[in-house]
Amino acid sequence: MTRLDSLSQVIGHDWLIGFLTEHLKNGTLPRFIIFDGPEGCGKTTIATLLALNLVYGLAETDEKLTAYKELCENNRSTNYVKKFKLSVENGKEAAKDVLAEMHECFTAGHKKVLIGDEAHNLSEGAQDVFLEDSEFLPKDTYLFLLTTDVTKLKPALRSRATPIHIPALKLSDMLKVLKREVAARNLHIQAEDATLQLIADWSNCRPRTGLSLLSAFANNSDVSAEVVRNLVGYLDVSDVLPLLKSLSGSITFGLAYITEMTINTTLVSIVSEIIRVKSGSMSYRLRMNEVTAIKTELVEVPVETLITFLYGLTATQNLTRTSVIHAYLRAHKNMKELANTDSVSILQTEIQQHVSEVKPVHTNFSVPTLDDLLANSAVIEG
Repeated sequence: MTRLDSLSQVIGHDWLIGFLTEHLKNGTLPRFIIFDGPEGCGKTTIATLLALNLVYGLAETDEKLTAYKELCENNRSTNYVKKFKLSVENGKEAAKDVLAEMHECFTAGHKKVLIGDEAHNLSEGAQDVFLEDSEFLPKDTYLFLLTTDVTKLKPALRSRATPIHIPALKLSDMLKVLKREVAARNLHIQAEDATLQLIADWSNCRPRTGLSLLSAFANNSDVSAEVVRNLVGYLDVSDVLPLLKSLSGSITFGLAYITEMTINTTLVSIVSEIIRVKSGSMSYRLRMNEVTAIKTELVEVPVETLITFLYGLTATQNLTRTSVIHAYLRAHKNMKELANTDSVSILQTEIQQHVSEVKPVHTNFSVPTLDDLLANSAVIEG
């Protein structure tokens, strides 16, 4: 996986890079920053590159290059940039180590940066360690906390920091990230645009996840769309349409279909695009034959039903087979009727639909009559 070596190489966060670069040039960067956002979206990369420029200057020097290799390639601390994992044992010991580093004397005028990752795992006691000292950091000392859930940090601690949110990328920016990696490693991608969009959708536009998938292929290798689909268990419109069609049909069919289908987060994005098409909007992500199939197959499924299903899919943080079943049942047109006394007849109707599909078994066997038995000298005991 290609690693970035300067803030200018970061894709998709132009406003943030401009903000940080301007403060670096003016010497006005906030000394306590909390970076928050979903995992794999670049928090650690941006915080580390920011620390390098802050400590070693904007110019490229041998000292800065050595520090870059330690921090980014070897994942180790340097003399002036210290990295801490705050997830171990609720972060209490790590918090004490950070506090000790805050007060350790360095060469006069030399900046130092302390980077604490996974800060959301800090216990209340560990957070208390930061409360007093983060308000008045020693001169030339900077503290960066990184978290995927800023709400788990105490309001008093958050109030002393400058918040910086780093979201997942837009699709267009995610595709730029993937294409840069493909070019850097000379990968030959079959149906490149469609395959990279597949990877972007599957990764929820989180760079680390998408780039990790590409790293499964050796440099200069050929990458087929089919292999990528198999690796990620990708869903497409044709996989989802039978399930959505059954929202106005057989519940038992839909439940059986869910037990067999692949379940992953691409289901949400596919259903979203299908709703766009059903609502009369244009989709720039679906092929013409997929749009035609949606309009043909889902004639009897109201948009409101699809929206209810989508809402159910997004109601939980993690998409599982169980959560898909719950979403399906809540959205199905017969669900209200099933809650009433007529539910038995509805289920019997569905069972009959399945029975009618089963072909009868034909045999030449017939039950013998009494005359047949006597003719064959059968003995009948009273």
